[in-house]
Amino acid sequence: MNDDGRAHIDRPKVLVVSAVWPHSTGMVQAAEMAAYEITHRLVQENCDVAYALVSQASLGPSESAHKDVRFLESVGVHFLPPVKLDPFPPAVSGRRFWAGVLGGERRMLLRGWGQHEKLAAALQTVEPWKPDVVVPVWSYEATYCAAGLGIPLCLFHGNPDHKVSKAWYSVAWRWERSWSPDWLLRYGLGCISVSQLERVHLKELRKFPVIWENAKNDYDYYRERSFTSVRYLRNMWPAPDDDECLARRDAQEQVKPLKICGNLGHLGATANTFGLWALCDEIVPAFKKRLGAGQFEVHVYGRTQPRAFLTEWLKDSDIKLRGFVDDIETELLSSPIFLLANNRHDFKVGHTRILTAFATGACVVAFRDTALSMPELVHGENILLGNDGEEIADLIVRAGSDRELRRRIGRNALRTLRELFSPEKAVAAMASDIRQVLKVPTG
Repeated sequence: MNDDGRAHIDRPKVLVVSAVWPHSTGMVQAAEMAAYEITHRLVQENCDVAYALVSQASLGPSESAHKDVRFLESVGVHFLPPVKLDPFPPAVSGRRFWAGVLGGERRMLLRGWGQHEKLAAALQTVEPWKPDVVVPVWSYEATYCAAGLGIPLCLFHGNPDHKVSKAWYSVAWRWERSWSPDWLLRYGLGCISVSQLERVHLKELRKFPVIWENAKNDYDYYRERSFTSVRYLRNMWPAPDDDECLARRDAQEQVKPLKICGNLGHLGATANTFGLWALCDEIVPAFKKRLGAGQFEVHVYGRTQPRAFLTEWLKDSDIKLRGFVDDIETELLSSPIFLLANNRHDFKVGHTRILTAFATGACVVAFRDTALSMPELVHGENILLGNDGEEIADLIVRAGSDRELRRRIGRNALRTLRELFSPEKAVAAMASDIRQVLKVPTG
């Protein structure tokens, strides 16, 4: 052993925790793909890796995900028993809950906080294996659960914890404040809760040696608050080896009526709620003025139900609510336009679905503020960006009638995906940071 005690971590032991199972087969959810790529490539980076699902649901993997789990086990990944968390918020009286919130009590504000003993018990199943570092992947409940272990946390991170809640209250103030007589009281208490959540969130994350932030504007948020541990680490998505998807588009794209992929993901999710609002309120009416009703179809894919205030808007005959679709890749290849309307209002976030679309050679049209989170998006090069609904409609009409424009954007999107959003490069950077945290020699 070296004098500084480093010999035992020449091959770092990394515990990956997430609320989903690692999964790579087909068009999977972004969190599943990220969990798979990080786990697999950390093994390739000579790390000894274990994986724990940490969630309130604690479900077993699907049949296809189970294949990926078996593969990861075959390359040496240790899988812990799933850790099922208690429901959040804790089952206490309203008075006790709000006293805890106002007092900044972490158990009342941070999902999963104080339940680290459950994760510690799961770790006992792979004794004498003990992690040197924990890597939570896009899960606050897994992050806060692991925070109590006393092991350094390197967080692969999306939106700040309170940001989504603030966005929900923005929607509620605009659309739902007249729905019940006690709404204003609940709204006021909710805003206080969010303010406390932000304060406690920042306090806890300052303890983490590394925060890999996927969105540039959120990276700036932490830097403005004097975080020195935050890194801007681009998101990741595997790219196809060739441009064969562009030829498939030639054979499958539906241009009459023009087919537009208008949403992909859970319809009730925060960003999608803002996106569907912009789609229905601005983009579809502007598009009707240019092409006329019946000349286009906006296909909306995703599980769950949208927020109630969107229901009447979504009954528009030019909007097709498709629900969950098994073969989403074929749907994307048959859509000349992939529309992302989610960054129009005051919730500006990064979206892995853009990378999903890039992997199919899609012509993506989005609001210009999408580049706040992903500055790698360049208008006219790998994406088309507009300032408002009128500009978005103009871009869709232009691209819908110009196959060469769509193919040029699609080819550049594929190149951007390969060069800038490679899982191999992202995880190599993560492994380098982990070794620096643990003071493991490199080279």
